[in-house]
Amino acid sequence: MFFTIEAYKELTQECMGYRLKKDGNWYPQKCFDKCNTELDMIFEKHEEAKIWLKNNEIIINKRNIDTTLSDSINTKEVYICEIMAHRLIKPNHQFTKQELKEIILSGDDIYNNSLIIDFDGYPKLIKWINSEDIRCTQNYAVRYETFAAGRGDVGILSNLYYINQIYVSLLEAWLEHLKTGRSIYTDYTENKLNSNEILNTVSKLHIALF
Repeated sequence: MFFTIEAYKELTQECMGYRLKKDGNWYPQKCFDKCNTELDMIFEKHEEAKIWLKNNEIIINKRNIDTTLSDSINTKEVYICEIMAHRLIKPNHQFTKQELKEIILSGDDIYNNSLIIDFDGYPKLIKWINSEDIRCTQNYAVRYETFAAGRGDVGILSNLYYINQIYVSLLEAWLEHLKTGRSIYTDYTENKLNSNEILNTVSKLHIALF
């Protein structure tokens, strides 16, 4: 797996935006899932791409770009920068509802917790102790909404009332991630497909892509 960086004003069906190239410039990119390894700036790790974004000024069409979404910077155009994953092989694992149950029951309700699916397909629960933990939740394939501390959503006393909804929501987002390479945040279910239908679609996608 490797990563590229995209910049866009609005994510349209045509995915028209810009991609960072090896020469440090940004060039028009019609579809983000396509990649030219000879010309595109390639990052082996998600964290490396984040560091590049943090430490470099972004200039597109000779104009400085603001990625903070701040209205106070009137001299800059506002773009969204997004790190995209490109897979060479299919994920190592497909998470199950039982795994999600075990992960949630193992949580510590004293803290806020983020439930994520990593790039290999494994579920993890990340507790927020400091700001660094919050930044870690950005390095994921899928992230579910945060479980607030003290509500009993995680931990041995959790009644797992919403486990079916959580499972289907994560499956929907996982499928979207596999299709697009984007890191997906989800807090609801579309309910267009049931869990078995989504898993069948994921399996077919693996065959088509890999």
